[in-house]
Amino acid sequence: MPFQSLLVLTLCATMVSAANAQTVRTVHSTSGGPGPWAAPQPTIQAALAASVPGDEVWVHSGNYTTPTVGYTLPSGVLLRGGFAGTELAATDRDPNLAANISTLSGGGRTILNATSSAPATLVERFTLTGGAASNVMDGGGGAMRLSSFNGTIRDCTFDNNRSTPIVDSQIYWSQIAGNGGAIWMSDSNPTIRDCTFTSNYTASGNTGSCASGTTAGPRSGGSGGAVYMLLSSPVFSDCRFALNLCGNGSFGAGCASAFGTGAGGTGGAGGAVAGAGGSPSFMRCTFDSNQSGGRPGRDSQRQWRGRRPGWARRRGLAHGRGRRRFQRVHLQQQHRRRHGP
Repeated sequence: MPFQSLLVLTLCATMVSAANAQTVRTVHSTSGGPGPWAAPQPTIQAALAASVPGDEVWVHSGNYTTPTVGYTLPSGVLLRGGFAGTELAATDRDPNLAANISTLSGGGRTILNATSSAPATLVERFTLTGGAASNVMDGGGGAMRLSSFNGTIRDCTFDNNRSTPIVDSQIYWSQIAGNGGAIWMSDSNPTIRDCTFTSNYTASGNTGSCASGTTAGPRSGGSGGAVYMLLSSPVFSDCRFALNLCGNGSFGAGCASAFGTGAGGTGGAGGAVAGAGGSPSFMRCTFDSNQSGGRPGRDSQRQWRGRRPGWARRRGLAHGRGRRRFQRVHLQQQHRRRHGP
């Protein structure tokens, strides 16, 4: 092979290698560790802000308080937790997920925001707790707010996150609580794998005074105690949903006397998950002791508006009406036919 051709091939290979090279940034309070831990970033937000698609951010075990505006995950960046500070590769981490836990504490604000994410985007091995979405104009999502997000979330725990209502009589005649206690997503198709959702909730509509004219109208509870999906088709696999709750509707003084009918605020739907549009998938997921608020007869685990997704068609959950309720009504009708009213 001529020398000139060999030189060109070598330069091209070098350029491709450089283009595909990734930078690993670590986050830890102590420097001087091996490899990438020699000079860690002081905060998660600093590491994320310096990253470009293909880069990785490794977060040492510990408790990290969310900044005022929350973390912003750049498209194509891999955010990983669960490190002891000695690893030279992500595969060097302890396979025990209970070891070296990296906790992101919300402190009363949404923890992580992600928009327009490439499929390679990753959030892995974090516990997200104490997040709160307080402005329903942003949709909700105490732990994560996702928009056009197509990445992967895996091996994460979402615990005790919430979406709370907004009160603004100049904008809303009725007060509505935000949806999605842990995750709120819009126009997103993420893969969510091996995650646990426990004790997340959407708030009930707060009481007020209809007579005063300041916060008149019904107060509606938020839907999707753990997750709310708007025009989204996520794939959940091997996830567990337990003890999640969506809020009740309520009335202010001078309004009707009981929620759920008339002029009152409706309760939220889908103690675990809820949404409108899209077609989510659930594979090998478990739902245990999730509760919906203020909607008698609705399935307490999952609720959907619009075209029923695949799991609803397979399991007979038509627009939130659960199989157990159908069986109960059917048995009551049989009893009346045989024995009279």
